[in-house]
Amino acid sequence: MALTEVLKEGSEMRGVKKRGKRPVKPVQRTFGDCLQYVLSLGSVDVQKQEMMTEVGVKKQDMSNKMVLAVMLFLQAAEGNVQALKEVRQILGGEADADKQGDIVKTLEEKIAGVDEMIAQFAAMSGGV
Repeated sequence: MALTEVLKEGSEMRGVKKRGKRPVKPVQRTFGDCLQYVLSLGSVDVQKQEMMTEVGVKKQDMSNKMVLAVMLFLQAAEGNVQALKEVRQILGGEADADKQGDIVKTLEEKIAGVDEMIAQFAAMSGGV
């Protein structure tokens, strides 16, 4: 649904009449429907797009759903136990020890890569 359609629906819900027509009764949506809609939208936050690019997400794959996935991944990579449990649950429950080791190794590599990018950025900008 485009922004113009959302605004049109909003004006109709407030009872704004257009060209003598009676206002349309607002569409009742569940919270889940609204959340699915928001998650399906493309990400417009430039900082979050840059963060996703650093992790390796392609521009055409960027969405609010991808933002949440990347943020959850980064939290798990930083050692947030709850985030790591959530990642494991989403990926199919309890992983065997080898899979857990692979996940931890991948997360450590990503952290090292992000730390290196931060250091390079700081050096270029005359920081630390």
